[in-house]
Amino acid sequence: MPQTEKKKQRHEAILLTLDELGFATKEHLRMIHNLGGHKNAYRILKEITEEGYIQFKRLQENIYYLTKEGRELIGSSKEIKWNQNVDHVLMRNDLYVLLGCPDNWKNEPQVKLQFKKGLTYKEISFRPDARFYQDGIHHFVEIDNTQSMAENKKKLKQYIEFRDYFIDEFRSEPKIIFFTKSELRQKRLLECRENLNIIVYLK
Repeated sequence: MPQTEKKKQRHEAILLTLDELGFATKEHLRMIHNLGGHKNAYRILKEITEEGYIQFKRLQENIYYLTKEGRELIGSSKEIKWNQNVDHVLMRNDLYVLLGCPDNWKNEPQVKLQFKKGLTYKEISFRPDARFYQDGIHHFVEIDNTQSMAENKKKLKQYIEFRDYFIDEFRSEPKIIFFTKSELRQKRLLECRENLNIIVYLK
């Protein structure tokens, strides 16, 4: 394959990843696409920026996202605008990379579970920060960035409520993954887990 075609395909693969992730750091893209050393990754992202397909804003580091031209090139209708949710998205992407970039990872999917309780049917509907299926187990991801501990407990209560019905339906126990910033939060989340299969990663 000609070098120019390989380069084009690599650039488009990076654009598709940004379409999925929303926002990403150089390190996210370097790890996901095996871009080699930091200088090489920076060179590649600089090329795509100069082509007009991605843009960045500087926080502690460059945060990349698609331009209108980048979305048009890959046929995406998903418009991403810079907003106050960027830190949350970047934390989720940190975890995505940490877990080895699961193939069927879905961001913010709508999850509905209907089950019988007594003589009536009950439905639980919720939207985790991400969901993926691996080794026969359904994983639900929650990012603990700026939300209150009360909100975390509410989410945990919901998972506790549907755990047994989920096992009946899917013949496997769901795994709940929290990603948090402090050891105190990590400890408190584990104290609230009751009978849940839960793991709490510390950023």
